[in-house]
Amino acid sequence: MKWYALLLFVCLSAVSGAQELFPSQETANTIAKGTLDLKMANEFYNDASQFRSWQGYSFYYGLTSSLTISQLFSFSNHHGYLLPNDFIQPAGQGIYSTNGYVPGRDEPYTFENFTIGLKWRFLKRDAEKRHIRLGAYLNLAPGNEPHMAAEASLDGDNSGIATGLIATLLQHRFASSVMVGVIIPHIYLQSFDTVEIKYGNAINYSLSLGYLLLPTSYKNYKQTNINVYFEIVGESYNADLVYKNNIEVSTANALSLKSGNYLEGRPAVQFILHSNTRIDASLSFLLAGVTYERSYPAYFFNVRHTFYL
Repeated sequence: MKWYALLLFVCLSAVSGAQELFPSQETANTIAKGTLDLKMANEFYNDASQFRSWQGYSFYYGLTSSLTISQLFSFSNHHGYLLPNDFIQPAGQGIYSTNGYVPGRDEPYTFENFTIGLKWRFLKRDAEKRHIRLGAYLNLAPGNEPHMAAEASLDGDNSGIATGLIATLLQHRFASSVMVGVIIPHIYLQSFDTVEIKYGNAINYSLSLGYLLLPTSYKNYKQTNINVYFEIVGESYNADLVYKNNIEVSTANALSLKSGNYLEGRPAVQFILHSNTRIDASLSFLLAGVTYERSYPAYFFNVRHTFYL
């Protein structure tokens, strides 16, 4: 009976903050100690004549009530293990040039990389039907894989380090969260033909809004929750530098390697079943700026399940 009461308390706690379980962005909240979350994330879009697919499989574990460790394994047909043979072209007299990313290029579907993450919730303030959370995260991605766009991402595109802060507010049926972070990508080195890409650092940011539609009142933790969201996701990124035989490659015609910024809008709907299974469906469209990270519209579908160990 004691364990059943504890499980019921954990489930109802998860349900009460359901509308801050944002589909594409992390909140400042951590998961309960000893719980394990498994997530399968999917992204699809058309890139010129190619259908692009990305899948990420994530594991989250609550080390303590305020510390969560995670790991992501990603697969896609966004790029191969090596740069295309025509990525760098000789321009005469020992000069090289590149056109950067070529839309619609056929790429194999392969394992990309893995990322290890740590999130720490360092502030918790609760009141009736209201709470505030502040958190910090650190993500590390090893590996050495090519990425032919200046936008930085540790979700399979780049190796490196990412860190930032998250603030989350829950007010009755409405939730909001703000994230600001920095991504420091590692250099890509293709040693057999002496090619090096020095990726620029990036600042990423997001604003997430969520509203609980149903149920209008809670009776038990088995009730289905329906939440709607709108998230704004963006990044400001520096230009990439490319070298061949220690000679800088001209990127004058490579728009995908230039510095820039972008903002995406992501409306979404979410269903929470029995308080431990989340199903998210969303799409993204470009609000402002330029990105070669994906084409639009892009579609997302996620499933996440919690095991109360």
